Amino acid sequence: MKQVYAPANSAEAHMLAHLLEQNGIRAHIHGEALQGGVGELPAGGLLQLLAADNDYDRARALIIDWEQTNAGNPAETREKQSVPIWIGLLVLTIGVGGGWLLRTAALNGSIPIDATETRLDRNGDGRDDLTYFFRVGAPYAYRAETDRNFDGATDATDYYDSEGIIIRFESDDNFDGFVESTTAYSAGNPIRTETDLNRNSLVDIQIHYQRGVISYEEIRDNRTGHIARVNHFVNMRLVRSESDLNGDGFLETTRTYDALSEVTRTETRSRR
Repeated sequence: MKQVYAPANSAEAHMLAHLLEQNGIRAHIHGEALQGGVGELPAGGLLQLLAADNDYDRARALIIDWEQTNAGNPAETREKQSVPIWIGLLVLTIGVGGGWLLRTAALNGSIPIDATETRLDRNGDGRDDLTYFFRVGAPYAYRAETDRNFDGATDATDYYDSEGIIIRFESDDNFDGFVESTTAYSAGNPIRTETDLNRNSLVDIQIHYQRGVISYEEIRDNRTGHIARVNHFVNMRLVRSESDLNGDGFLETTRTYDALSEVTRTETRSRR
């Protein structure tokens, strides 16, 4: 892996890692444990944002673009401690042993406490539009909420495991306040996206991935629940589709496509 940026602090490191991951680049923050509790103070070169060698050029281009966009208006960052008072009293009462048990439970997710929030104002409008949530003592965020269109409402949420690797992504794609799409991840790569277009709790579109790249897409007829079309992709390009044009639940029509997604061949088969 190569260093693509030296973040000034932990908040900036997580923000840029999130930016890279949103663009399909897996990023790693190195040196955060060494930074300790300096928080928003300068990290003194301890932090490194790393990306794979083959992602280096694209990662640097994204970061340079971010630097140019934010050069005259740096993001406002602050951390807020929101540990409930009863937790502190409980630790004082039961002593060090009980405090250790409480911390262990929080790290394991048994007690989902929003111990620390890192809030960022990316466009300088005075409103926070990216928030990271941390559990007690955990070095990585377990959730990130983003306001992508800067209207004051969360429309994208990332969920992370204990190592800071994304495990689920929820998205309000048309900014109407309803989460249409959910993507599941394995080892940091997407494996499946499910989309509900009309709020009836039924999946209308399901996308399947192989090694993080789209493989095929299933589109369902919401009236019957049958699969109405399957699109197959190779290297992100549509190469073949299978369609049920008469609504009987049988994919009778197959089309193949060229590099410009123009139909080159159509075949129709009958149900046997």
